[in-house]
Amino acid sequence: MFDISLGKMLQPTSNNPDDVETPYIKAVNVQWDDLNIEDLPTMWASQGEIKALNLRVGDLLVCEGGEVGRASILKNEPPENCIYQNALHRVRSLNNDVRYLKYCLKQASEAGWFDVLCNRATIAHFTVEKFRELRIHIPSPETQRLIADYLDMETARIDALVAEKEKMLALLDEKRAALISRAAIRKWMCVIRRSRFSSMFLVPTRLCRHLTTPAWHRRFKNTALSRTVYLIERWILGVFVI
Repeated sequence: MFDISLGKMLQPTSNNPDDVETPYIKAVNVQWDDLNIEDLPTMWASQGEIKALNLRVGDLLVCEGGEVGRASILKNEPPENCIYQNALHRVRSLNNDVRYLKYCLKQASEAGWFDVLCNRATIAHFTVEKFRELRIHIPSPETQRLIADYLDMETARIDALVAEKEKMLALLDEKRAALISRAAIRKWMCVIRRSRFSSMFLVPTRLCRHLTTPAWHRRFKNTALSRTVYLIERWILGVFVI
């Protein structure tokens, strides 16, 4: 059904004259729906190991240790001669859809199946034998593709909604900061006008309005001017303690 291969144990030095230094993917590079192949570490491997442990677009990589069962599909062309460490399984299939298997693994992880299968009371390992013992219903290849296509579409839709909500929350935080600054500056101006030093610190009202707009916060965020206004706000609001 699926071809499962465990990766290579880390080899920090050359053992044979024919060994070459090659990039490899480790477990930390594999997150759910995110596979990082940038700035990969390297290890030594023989030409035979590089050929046997090669990676190509469409391969499913599954964590053998750590958060066992965590999986992601290789969607971009990996670096030349790239292999994978023995903390990962590579899954391939000619007829079945590895996307379907990835969603099954995700469900198994969320349902706690791996806690039982891998005995999390000790150091958990999702060995090849345990991987093959995992009971998953495998429908026809066409049905697998239909299910995976639907889940891909719905996942993308939900991710877009989440991203839009996060963007809206960021804009609301920015507006809130601007309103607090405006209120603080106005209070500061009132204090100055009532004091005997008002003529020394007179600031045009138009400038104060400009300093408290969202556009000003975006432009001068984390600058010395922004920090100065922040300290003034803290002093006015009575929460800045020297």
